[in-house]
Amino acid sequence: MAESALALPDACLNPNESGREIGMASMIPAGGVLAGNGDTYLQTDVLAGKRLLRADIPRGNEFAPYMFYSKAKHEDRWERRLGDLVALESGVWLAAELVSSGRALVDPQHSTVDCLEPLLALEAKARAAREGLWQNFTVLSAGDPEEISRVAGHFAVVEGRVRSVGHTRRTHYLNFGYRWSRDFTATIDVGRETAFDAAGVDISALEGRWVRLRGFVALDRGPLLVLSHPAQLEQLTSGSGVGK
Repeated sequence: MAESALALPDACLNPNESGREIGMASMIPAGGVLAGNGDTYLQTDVLAGKRLLRADIPRGNEFAPYMFYSKAKHEDRWERRLGDLVALESGVWLAAELVSSGRALVDPQHSTVDCLEPLLALEAKARAAREGLWQNFTVLSAGDPEEISRVAGHFAVVEGRVRSVGHTRRTHYLNFGYRWSRDFTATIDVGRETAFDAAGVDISALEGRWVRLRGFVALDRGPLLVLSHPAQLEQLTSGSGVGK
């Protein structure tokens, strides 16, 4: 069986989901497997393949059986089923294998924060060791809006100190500069506040804190990240990851 670091954590399991065995399946670049009947199962909460800027994700060609634990009620727009994939023979969680080897980044979508924390820890080790994509992909500085703007439309990991926190009826704003029309900003919908609270993130108390954020960069005057999942925001003790 898999070593504990690469096994699917109990926190990821839904007691109402018994899992589905997939026969011999082949790996696909997007971070999933293609079953013999043509069905595609995608490992959720990781970002691999062509959607990842500057990442060289090799196509796997090894056939193996998997267990699939669904995390979404419906298939995505490409008719892929989203959930956790575990290799039957080794017990290795596909998300852990991809992230620990630097072939994918953590992209919080469907799993709980407790489930994703081990993945974030594996990602930190891969980043420190310059594994895989981390040879080229780096953490961007929240204080450099021009650099962040250059990756608009792509996934980025951004780190910096929150200069101020603003609020409107619908949105919380994490401001990383004083020129709001140009500097980097992250937003959290007010409707998601309860989820962030439950994960231990007090949005109003983030002013002055070092954080690491992740997601797809948009442009709204300055560069912007929309935070919909609490695991997109990591609270840090200091800023040490920029450029790494």
